[in-house]
Amino acid sequence: HLSPAEVFRSARSASRGLTQPTVYRTLDFLARYGIVQSALNSQKHLVYQIARHEHHHLPDLDAGH
Repeated sequence: HLSPAEVFRSARSASRGLTQPTVYRTLDFLARYGIVQSALNSQKHLVYQIARHEHHHLPDLDAGH
């Protein structure tokens, strides 16, 4: 399980222009569509993990689904 801050630190090494708000928005988007799952850890901090599904379909935002 990774916190948004951990995701930010890891991804920032590959993308110097990345911001923390972008990471939070992206994690929220991915959670909404079941690609990642959010949970509270033992310290009650928000963490994420990859959802365990057969496969994923990204939504077609232009088509509305």
